[in-house]
Amino acid sequence: AKIDTNEFKSILNSENELKEYISSQIEILEKNQSRKLLVDDFQHATKVRDSFVKWSKLNRMILRLEEIKVAYETIKSDYVDETKKNVQDSFDSISSDVAAYFKVLERDNKTLGNPKLNLYSDSDKAVELEVMFGGETVRPAYKFLSESQLNSFGLSIFLASAKNFNTNFKFIILDDVINSFDTYKRPRVIDLLSNYFSDYQILLLTHDSIWLDRLQKSFPTWKRVHFLGWDYLIGPRVKPGKNTYEQINESLLETRPAEAGWNLGRYLEWRLQELCENLEASVKFNRRNEFTLSQLLQAFKVRMKDKLGSSHTLVKQISDFEADSGFRNFCDHWKDSETEYTCSEIEDIVNKWKEIEKQIECEHCNKLVRYEKVDQYEHISCPCRGLNIEKNH
Repeated sequence: AKIDTNEFKSILNSENELKEYISSQIEILEKNQSRKLLVDDFQHATKVRDSFVKWSKLNRMILRLEEIKVAYETIKSDYVDETKKNVQDSFDSISSDVAAYFKVLERDNKTLGNPKLNLYSDSDKAVELEVMFGGETVRPAYKFLSESQLNSFGLSIFLASAKNFNTNFKFIILDDVINSFDTYKRPRVIDLLSNYFSDYQILLLTHDSIWLDRLQKSFPTWKRVHFLGWDYLIGPRVKPGKNTYEQINESLLETRPAEAGWNLGRYLEWRLQELCENLEASVKFNRRNEFTLSQLLQAFKVRMKDKLGSSHTLVKQISDFEADSGFRNFCDHWKDSETEYTCSEIEDIVNKWKEIEKQIECEHCNKLVRYEKVDQYEHISCPCRGLNIEKNH
């Protein structure tokens, strides 16, 4: 059948008319300023809505983070306060031990006392040392104390901490702790260890042979090891540690009398200096503060003679020993002499001094005798009174 396309043409014409109408209307709207403002406002409103939704979400996150921050600050503040309290409590718990140990090391100093550790969170130095100086509290202590006194403070804190905070492991390592101490204070370190740490195992390292002798006398059961060196194959090389007498015997056995005499002279000068100080003996003034064996021995003899009497057995032994003191000069300097000291002569001198030493060194406290005057009564005795030398009547 033949299709009549006129009806379709009318539809197409209607479409074209509609398109033209719509285009004309769009053109009219685009030229309409109010419409443009409306579109812009709609776009702004949409952006505001989206921004508000985003802000709302972020604000809820901020509020949550603020809550977390407040909770964190509270926990942090509580932790800091508790830590400060624990630290200060720790300082307080060791304060009595620190004061006791410091008193041992500084027992001759009447102006120092009551050392303390204080915590100051608002200070550049959170921990400050405090001490009583001349009856007044001073801090920081390092401005008023000498290096030796600060070392006394430091060692006291270390030992008190080891004792209070390491109760289940009684082991202490001390590496050359006397290097910064005055000579007269070194025996007090031994007193401190003996009085407060007798139940501890102690590893003590030192290069000072004189102090090693003193340690051996005070702690005869301690094991002594001499480190000779170290290499990559076997590690440390060691041999048994020997005190001065043992070194002297070794030199004599190997026929080295001059070496034995040199060791003996050095040992005697150390012992006689301590004796002269303990007995308040008068030694000839020397600006360099250096004294020969002869000077020290002479002062020791005169003091003992003055207090015990010339007929006392000990005084006679000292006088007899003084006659042999010339060995020091021969063994300390090179001499072109045909009459060198022999091993037997040095051994005889050593034995003479040992006999004297037995009478002036207590076998209980291992201390040399000292002079004291109490209630008009004079005493030459050791600190524990286990040894008391009586005057001849």
